[in-house]
Amino acid sequence: MKIKAIAKLCKESKFIQLIDVPSGSSCRQWIGNGGAAYPITGLPYLDEQSIYTVFEIPEDKQEKIKFIHQQNPGFFNFDDTDRTEIQVELLGVGVDLGSKLIKPLQTRKGIGFYDTKYMAPLADITVGREIYERETEGGKPTLQLSKAF
Repeated sequence: MKIKAIAKLCKESKFIQLIDVPSGSSCRQWIGNGGAAYPITGLPYLDEQSIYTVFEIPEDKQEKIKFIHQQNPGFFNFDDTDRTEIQVELLGVGVDLGSKLIKPLQTRKGIGFYDTKYMAPLADITVGREIYERETEGGKPTLQLSKAF
């Protein structure tokens, strides 16, 4: 996982969302910009100030970023598996919209698109990447990238 790529996404959107997900007697943390969330691994428990340090955001720029630290909002399942998930098929073409590149995939409801910038933090996972579609409690589709073992 490339932490600098996550930092770039958050800086560009001026939004950082830090999510605590209870896991037994411990807590897993996820970080993102509201459009995607990534697991934090190999780091101690983080708070707002430690995120600013890790993301190299100077104090004078911190006030321009909206920061939310919350418990799992509950509508999205952060577990490794989900009863609603199905593997989606990536389709070969992409569409360059000038400011972003979107790629299509086959979902249970037809063709969907994702912004490739959200894959940048996962660029080091090159073998065995699989994308799954899940549904939130409200039935909204979401995508999850998993690494097959």
